[in-house]
Amino acid sequence: MNHCRLLSPILLFVFTVEVVFVGISMSFNGIIHQATGEADWTLTRQAILSLRSTAARPDRYTRQHIASLGCAASRRGCRGGRRKTKLQPTQYLIPVVIGTGNRGRNDMDYPRTNQRRRTLSSIKRHNAAPTCDVDQANKDKVPSMYVLNAAALTKPHAVQQLAADLASYESDIAVITETHFKSKHDDATLSIPGYTLSRRDRQRRRGGGVAVYTRCILQPTVWTHSADDLTYELLWVRAAGVFIGALYHPPRAQYSTQSLLNYIEACLDELTHQEPTATIVLAGDFNQLTDDEMIGRTGLQQIVHQPTRGPKVLDRIFLSAPVYRTVRVVTSLMRSDHKAVIAYADQPPVTLKTSVEKTFRPASPTQHAAFLRFMQDSNFVDNYDIDETDTQNDFNNFYQKAYQLLEHFYPTKTVTISS
Repeated sequence: MNHCRLLSPILLFVFTVEVVFVGISMSFNGIIHQATGEADWTLTRQAILSLRSTAARPDRYTRQHIASLGCAASRRGCRGGRRKTKLQPTQYLIPVVIGTGNRGRNDMDYPRTNQRRRTLSSIKRHNAAPTCDVDQANKDKVPSMYVLNAAALTKPHAVQQLAADLASYESDIAVITETHFKSKHDDATLSIPGYTLSRRDRQRRRGGGVAVYTRCILQPTVWTHSADDLTYELLWVRAAGVFIGALYHPPRAQYSTQSLLNYIEACLDELTHQEPTATIVLAGDFNQLTDDEMIGRTGLQQIVHQPTRGPKVLDRIFLSAPVYRTVRVVTSLMRSDHKAVIAYADQPPVTLKTSVEKTFRPASPTQHAAFLRFMQDSNFVDNYDIDETDTQNDFNNFYQKAYQLLEHFYPTKTVTISS
């Protein structure tokens, strides 16, 4: 034991002397090479990289000791060498699932105890377009017409008001001009139950546009000219063997009147070539286009002779055959500066006029002011006598006085409503 204790200092002394000698020798050699300007040992990058594969990997304790001395370089990455610690589920306010998924495990070994209930529900979808059954009895009849310059069907409640007009006049086809429809307007929001909507919107300009509402039982189809030109606001629809053309000719058109007449004449030539016996109806707002020009170029006859806007006849109907016996100009429910034109092949339906009396109490700011002035001057509350022995009698007196004031300041009126 004493021998080992003596041997340890001796070995330590020898090791220290060797280290000092090596240090002095290296310093001396460095001074000599520095004086001569020559390098004693040169390593290239390739030589240094070749030593990586032969270098032994330090163990874990050595790496920790090197890192504690601050000599270890940080690892590349967003964490800079720090290990990622996972939080326990109890540290979350909301329970979450922590893990890497089902990598190679069997679900039978890990039964699911807390499965989330399905919260999604299936939504039933339906087609917004109206569907109708074909009525063979009315399919071959000449459809009744309704023509109106709506001055924008995009106004609030305009489509509903048009639907009320069509139901009131029992019209089969409605030709509407100046619809102001654009691509952002969906057909589902503009449709009328029981009718099929066909539209031709104005391109690259505001306003304008035409639309045709056709009763579904007539099975309407859109007919397109072989040389169709979107410059003209002309839409053709075939229903019940009749070709209906909806035309809007604006007051300040970007085309000439002759070019429009040439286009209409070309459409009629193609129509008569395809269907020689078909009836052609051309309706809409023609503005300054005269009847003589239309009749001379197309051979159609004009049947509207009453003013539709002021003293002028702007909304007209041209026919290839006299199929309509009754033509009237009426005021539409829709807010427009034009009147509507209705046409029937037979006598129009007779509607019985009904009258109903309604009673109501009108109220105005003047009546309110008079009532408040009376209550302030008369001091109604202070002058009211209360008999605490008979509650029913007090209530009856109060009700009678309040009803007299109501009849005096807010009297009832009776009006007659006719349909």
